[in-house]
Amino acid sequence: MNSPTLSTPPLIGRLRVSEPLVRCVSIVVLLIAETLVLSARFDSGSLSGFGWVADLAAAARSLPQIAVVILALGYVAFRQTPDGFHFPADNRSRRATAILLVAHATAFAVFHAMTSQLLEPRSGNPNLVQAWVTPWVASGLAVAATAALVALPISSWIRLLSTWSRPIGFLAVVAASAYGFSRITPTLWIRLAGLTLACVETLLRLMYGTVVSDRSKSIVGTEAFSVEIAPQCSGYEGIGLILVFIGAYLWTARRSLRFPRALLLLPSAVVAIWMTNVLRITALIVLGTEYSEAAALNGFHSQAGWLAFNAVGLGMVFWARSSSFFVHRATVGTIAAEPSAAVEVDTGVSSSSTASYLVPMLSIVLASMVGMSLTAGFDRFYGLRVAAAATALWFHREAFIRWWTGWTFSFAPILVGIGAFVVWMALEPSVGRSPTIDAGLAGLSRPEAWAWLALRVFGSVITVPIAEEAAFRGFLPRRLLRSDFESIPMGRFTLATFVLSSALFGLMHGRVVAGTLAGLCYAYALQRRGQLGDAILAHAVTNALIAILAIGAGLTSLWS
Repeated sequence: MNSPTLSTPPLIGRLRVSEPLVRCVSIVVLLIAETLVLSARFDSGSLSGFGWVADLAAAARSLPQIAVVILALGYVAFRQTPDGFHFPADNRSRRATAILLVAHATAFAVFHAMTSQLLEPRSGNPNLVQAWVTPWVASGLAVAATAALVALPISSWIRLLSTWSRPIGFLAVVAASAYGFSRITPTLWIRLAGLTLACVETLLRLMYGTVVSDRSKSIVGTEAFSVEIAPQCSGYEGIGLILVFIGAYLWTARRSLRFPRALLLLPSAVVAIWMTNVLRITALIVLGTEYSEAAALNGFHSQAGWLAFNAVGLGMVFWARSSSFFVHRATVGTIAAEPSAAVEVDTGVSSSSTASYLVPMLSIVLASMVGMSLTAGFDRFYGLRVAAAATALWFHREAFIRWWTGWTFSFAPILVGIGAFVVWMALEPSVGRSPTIDAGLAGLSRPEAWAWLALRVFGSVITVPIAEEAAFRGFLPRRLLRSDFESIPMGRFTLATFVLSSALFGLMHGRVVAGTLAGLCYAYALQRRGQLGDAILAHAVTNALIAILAIGAGLTSLWS
């Protein structure tokens, strides 16, 4: 039987390497690397006692996180065009680009020297320290300006700013609001502290006869386990974040929402996030009392806040889009509740099509957060991830079957998977036994330990490759090109989507370089024949080899 003939997507190597989006992604990676260099070299805490200079240096540490938030919101704001991102043409010569890179490197060297003078003062005189602030700020602006010019020429920046003036203004307002609420909400906690602790105490008294409570010190709990609720852990940040989140949703969906009643979502979200925080603190104390103090403090404490925020934020949006009270009747319960999503309806892409690519991976992420919130380091509930992914794939089994339709076996994906494994291991900082995993397995009975290992291998080799490849190779590269991504053949990449999707894959795995290179390998496996099954197989081979080393050679740190 002859194998089916497949149309091979055009090779990405035919595209120009100087594509503007690649320039932008490359300069962002460079800025992140420079930020890491500065963070590792200097400590802004050395300026304590120098007044506003110390505040300025401390605030600068949050700039990378703020930039990530702005970029994420920028994608939401700019994705309304059906053809994806369109950057202005860039016809500059390589010599001009090289000159700009030299200028950027020089500016960074000067900024590094100015930072040394500011953060490592040789004199304790505040006036001398403050004298370096102006050249420090100037050199920092020079770093940013040269980086922007490397990415795009001035004419392109002017054209972009004029074309996207309203979305850019919206992002500026969101960024300013996020900063403003982060400064205001700590004072709100002082007023909410008494009410919050009183509610937690009331809930605890429904379950325990004796409750420990000292409102003057913000201490609440039981005789077996009590906690001090610090301001930064009290939930006021959640109030600020939820206001910005819902505010951004009100703006992006303003055409379908019914104002002014839609503004009721703001106070509703504040009340919901505050009540959720009360439940979170109560659950933390119950978990520490009845189950494990370590799990409560190390697992639940770090994960429950994000779980609560996601639940409230997404729940409020779902409530708004499902209610005729908030949205016009024509868009109730439809994806057309947002202007950008209406394009997807017009082009024939349904929400179920998008969900089939994203829900399996999102299910794993959610299950991992739930599992880690119930443990202290060792995720003994790893089976939740496997069950969540398997359930999602079952509900979207038609898409899963479609991904494998016409697939034929080839040794090439296996070789690609081995290559990705070699790259991953070569860049692994340290390989050995993981005390956390070893101690966790030692705390299980033999049948439980074997079951955990079996589920870990099954998840690593089967469900994880399917879920991640569907999202990062099947969906993301095509969605970056067009909103009706299903109209683009599987495996069709531009150089920009080839690099960007792989870089995001690396960021998600916490190993930027190794993860990005592995993502490039899996993208190549898909691009060869345009079959998602090849990328899944390559990914499965890599994870299988890692599992063999983790179990056979005892290198459990590879699973950390």
